[in-house]
Amino acid sequence: VKASTDQAAIILGAGAIGLCLLAELKRRGLGKIYVIDLNDERLKTAEEMGATATINPGIESLEKKVNELTSGTGAELVFECVGIPDTIKETVNLVRQGGSVVVLGICEIPVDLFFLGLVTREIQIRTSYGSTADEFREALSIIAADPGALEPLVNKVINLERLVEEGFNSLLDKCCPDIKVLVKMNS
Repeated sequence: VKASTDQAAIILGAGAIGLCLLAELKRRGLGKIYVIDLNDERLKTAEEMGATATINPGIESLEKKVNELTSGTGAELVFECVGIPDTIKETVNLVRQGGSVVVLGICEIPVDLFFLGLVTREIQIRTSYGSTADEFREALSIIAADPGALEPLVNKVINLERLVEEGFNSLLDKCCPDIKVLVKMNS
């Protein structure tokens, strides 16, 4: 993704993938980054990491707020980091004409998209998985260059002995799941 300071991006999903993406878009100098999630704690983390604005669609109208933030045009880039059909479909309503949607979330359910709107608005849809050795090396070098950029993602550090009991349960908590739990190998 080529980034410029006058571009706007929307990230649907403030989990680990969405927040790592936020850090990378900030590193690349993208102008405005709006993060959308239903979890206020995750949105607070996004704000801490430099999101221009956050939106909780459970509290306010998503399309109305995006129209307000983008002067009615939508964003040049929309990243789907949730992996459910509804959020993938929603990307089409948030991207501007000629913009790009990048689907990063893993969706195991078929998604129905209205392609007439995609074609007439000339929207590009891309996917990304990031699984090559070169991609992992690049990610590690980016993290090594600024390890503090991802510190807000770590909600908890636990000892190895508490991994099964506490670590996995906190990630599975439907109410307020942790973003990342680090396991400390030495006591």
